[in-house]
Amino acid sequence: MFSSTRGGNSHIFKANADGSNLQQLTFGNPYDYQPQWSPDGSRILYLAALFFSQIHVMGADGSNDVAITGSDMNHEGAKFSPDGTKITFHGTSANFQTNDIFVIDVGGTGLMNLTNDPDVRDALPTWSPDGTQIAFQHGLPNQIYVVNADGTNLRAVTQAGNNASALWSPDGSKVLFYRFRVSGELFSANPDGSDLQQLTMSRDSGRGFDVFGSFAPLGPPAIFEGGVILSTLAPKVKTVSPLSIISVFGENFTKQTVLFPTLNGAGDLDRILGGACLEMNDERIPIFAVTPGQINAQASEKKMLGPATFRVISNCDTANAVTSEPLRVAAVGPIPSAATSGPEMTTVEEATPGFFLYSPVGDDGLIAARFNVDNAIVAPAAMFNDEYGPSRPAQTGQIITLYGTGFGETEAGSKAGELVPGAAPLLEDANVMVTFGGIVMDPLDIFYVGATPGSAGLYQLVIRPPAQAQPGNNQVVLTVYGKSTPVGPVIPVATAQ
Repeated sequence: MFSSTRGGNSHIFKANADGSNLQQLTFGNPYDYQPQWSPDGSRILYLAALFFSQIHVMGADGSNDVAITGSDMNHEGAKFSPDGTKITFHGTSANFQTNDIFVIDVGGTGLMNLTNDPDVRDALPTWSPDGTQIAFQHGLPNQIYVVNADGTNLRAVTQAGNNASALWSPDGSKVLFYRFRVSGELFSANPDGSDLQQLTMSRDSGRGFDVFGSFAPLGPPAIFEGGVILSTLAPKVKTVSPLSIISVFGENFTKQTVLFPTLNGAGDLDRILGGACLEMNDERIPIFAVTPGQINAQASEKKMLGPATFRVISNCDTANAVTSEPLRVAAVGPIPSAATSGPEMTTVEEATPGFFLYSPVGDDGLIAARFNVDNAIVAPAAMFNDEYGPSRPAQTGQIITLYGTGFGETEAGSKAGELVPGAAPLLEDANVMVTFGGIVMDPLDIFYVGATPGSAGLYQLVIRPPAQAQPGNNQVVLTVYGKSTPVGPVIPVATAQ
């Protein structure tokens, strides 16, 4: 896609990568320039100028061309946000009283002035990879500033020299820019201005300018060898099971960090998050959270016992989609530090029970549990504190709920991504058994083992600790469908009063 004056005026054109199928997309404006694809490839942004430039957005085929900004200001440096929902630009008013950084919704609503300083010129905004921050040039001599995308937390990255052309690293941890002195050199710094580093030394060589630097782009997504595990993390559960919550570790999954799931129109978990998809045996599965190096998701409900193949797709459902090498897994060993290009054979089982743990996570960590009576955290006294008050150890006779995943099939017959509407105990043939501090629990003290209502993939065990339980940390082991949680995690029990 490009702008061309081949017809006299400047208009936007597009063509196939080999130059074929040339199409003119704009016609009416005298000067159209700086076209840009939206991240998902469905729309095009461009600037149209007569006296002042306006921002236009249209479909990829040139349809539905709309000016989303007015003619009261000159608009330059327009860029789509990483999720394609917003556009940032720098705007200059006719009287030059406005030289600020703005954000506007892609439909033309929600215009927001982020810097709002009439005495200083702000220009050339650029989005952080996760879309939460914007770096830009500020003042004369130019300094590099960063502001949150909602206009909060304006701060200086540089405070000396004459700096230009801010650019984010792919993971958003650094800002790259060049600084003019006698010559030009490349620098990088954290977004808060710390860890300023000079990267090139053209000044010391006595000649030349080092300008317009660029970080290497993210490579294709890759799952680490042994990088698919039950999301309880510790102790490592070496298989996954239908409807269990899993964690996938690797690199280059996405440029975004999205820590909470979204729901589709049916109220189920979405299967694309932060531009990434995860496939299990060629079927997309629901995603809870994504970062560049980790995806938490829910395994398929299908009883595909045996080897399973996992793939990550970055830029999912766009023209820029990239798929990782397949990894045949169902479980893990330790998370290694290098990616693999070959398959790994493991096994998906009927149940792979594991308990979630409170921080710090370790093989003998504290099981995530709460009291039924008041929802307080079960942990050593006052180790944690939340809206339900300080944590306290379990007591014999008081009912507690332990949380985990991978417990196996329930009476609900849920599909992956569905939120379980109510109580859904395990099937009768699960043959539930619990040991608490080495004591086999009486079935009358086991009140519920099944899905957590209102959740997907989260299970709970509701018990009353046995009267014989000893004060201190007691290991808890749950056995369902012939599979047991790893030995190690504990529930603390208070000393009898």
